[in-house]
Amino acid sequence: LAAAASLFSESLEGVDRFVGGENTRREVWLRLVDDFLSAPVFGTMQSRVGEVISAAESSYLTTLSLMGISGAIPLGVLVLAIAWGAARVYGARRSGAVDPRQADLVLACVPVMLIGSVFEGFFLGILSFSVVWIYAVMSLMAFVVERSAEPVEEEDFEDGDFEEEDLEDEDLGDDECGDDRLMSA
Repeated sequence: LAAAASLFSESLEGVDRFVGGENTRREVWLRLVDDFLSAPVFGTMQSRVGEVISAAESSYLTTLSLMGISGAIPLGVLVLAIAWGAARVYGARRSGAVDPRQADLVLACVPVMLIGSVFEGFFLGILSFSVVWIYAVMSLMAFVVERSAEPVEEEDFEDGDFEEEDLEDEDLGDDECGDDRLMSA
C-alpha cells in the first residue's frame, strides 16, 4: 500500500481538502458577493488583482460577480428554459407519449444541473465535460418533447418490452410493400 501511495503521490495532492473539515468555499463566495455588491449592474468583469477566481466556483455567484445583473439575466433565461423543458418532459411522461425511462433520465439530470451549479461552474465552461453534458441533456430533452408530439399507437412503455412482430409491422407496413393495394384493385 505504501508503494502504491508513493507511485501515485501526485494523485493524492488536494485530497486533504475533501477529507478535512475545512470550509473551502466560504472565503471565495464572500469575495464573489463583495465583488457583486461593488458593481451590481455590470459586475467587475475581472477578478481582483493577483487573485484568480476559477469557473469551478458557483455558476450563479461567479456570474453575478463578473457580469452583475446584466450577466445574470441571460443565465436566468437559461435556467428558466431548462425548467420549462423539464416541465414539458414531465407532461410528456405523464401522457404516456414517451418511454418513461427517457423522460426519467432527463428529469433526474435537471436538478443535478441546476443545484450542482450552485457549487460548481457548470454553466461557465467554454468547452468542458459540463458544457457537453448540458448540451446532451438539453438535446435529450428536446427529443423527448418532440417524440411526445408524435401520435402513439398501442405501445406499452411500462414494461419496456417490444415484440419483434410490432417492429416488423412498423418497418414493412401492413401491406407488405403494397401487396394489399394490388389485391384490392
